[in-house]
Amino acid sequence: MRFIIFIVLISFLLVNTTLAAEHGKIKIQSRSFINASTCGQVVAGLDKQENRRQLALMVGSFVSGTNYARNRNSMMPLKNMLIVTEKFCRKNPKKSIMVSLINLDRVIDKQIELMAQKQ
Repeated sequence: MRFIIFIVLISFLLVNTTLAAEHGKIKIQSRSFINASTCGQVVAGLDKQENRRQLALMVGSFVSGTNYARNRNSMMPLKNMLIVTEKFCRKNPKKSIMVSLINLDRVIDKQIELMAQKQ
């Protein structure tokens, strides 16, 4: 069940569909954050506030979905998640942005593991 909910959350992340009435017709516009996006493309656009917001939405949505699917509680602030993602992308500009999100997921797991060891 969690896997299905995770897939639904990711599908909302992948394609944001907007319906707009234009001259009596419905126009469908779609926007994809991840499909064919490389880390280099994402980092190159971070000078614009809208692109920073989209990255924050993408990271936050991905982590929310993985946290729910894996029944974990990530205590890492969004700001830190964005730093980890941007740092990975700057070092690996040809990698897919999805690879950076998977890397972030592993970093969060490592952080949780280290916190558990300290207790």
